[in-house]
Amino acid sequence: MTASSHVIAGCCIALVLPIPALALPLAFASHFAMDAIPHYGGDSRTPIGSRRYNLMLGSDMALAALVLASVALRQPTHWPWVMLTGIAAASPDVTWLPSFVRGLRHQSPRPRNWFMRFHAWVQWCERPQLALVEVLWLAVSVCVLAVFLSNK
Repeated sequence: MTASSHVIAGCCIALVLPIPALALPLAFASHFAMDAIPHYGGDSRTPIGSRRYNLMLGSDMALAALVLASVALRQPTHWPWVMLTGIAAASPDVTWLPSFVRGLRHQSPRPRNWFMRFHAWVQWCERPQLALVEVLWLAVSVCVLAVFLSNK
């Protein structure tokens, strides 16, 4: 799933369950539950560093930042925790950063640690033709978040 989808899910978790001791680990775990849903990925037409890849990545990062900015502007109850929980939900993807950098340098990937192997295993079904799943998930989650933020 996209980073923006993970951030939105984490924010929603914190808004529903404003107990940081529960919301933070639940948001982190939600990352893997969401990645287990068949979704977009593995598109050979979009190699790391390509114009299309950079556009997709930049758009996703901009949307994630916009969501966090919206939370900061609306300031629902416990809003700093809402933002932190959103970030926690997306945080497992940071482990892919070294592979991303190696891909930009056209270097072969390094062996993965146990966490990265687990993360890759969870994403058992990534296909280019599943982009609609990502779009629908994002649309529904944006609507849910909008309802929460409008009822602060």
